[in-house]
Amino acid sequence: MAHAYGGSGNEWAHSVKQTPDGGYIAAGYTESNNGDVSGKSWIYDYWIIKTDNDGNLEWQKTYGGSVTEEAFD
Repeated sequence: MAHAYGGSGNEWAHSVKQTPDGGYIAAGYTESNNGDVSGKSWIYDYWIIKTDNDGNLEWQKTYGGSVTEEAFD
């Protein structure tokens, strides 16, 4: 089953890795501040999401300040 994450802006995952519990963690950036995204402070912020093995979103976190940030790994 395919899943889409994010909001009305662009999101990009630079890195996706499987976690010990069988889920996945993805690191990248977001331009959104709606949908699955909350806590964003600037145009581009780090965005980290964690899913379960079926791709269901478990949690998300944005990190950033007043400049552009992107997570790559």
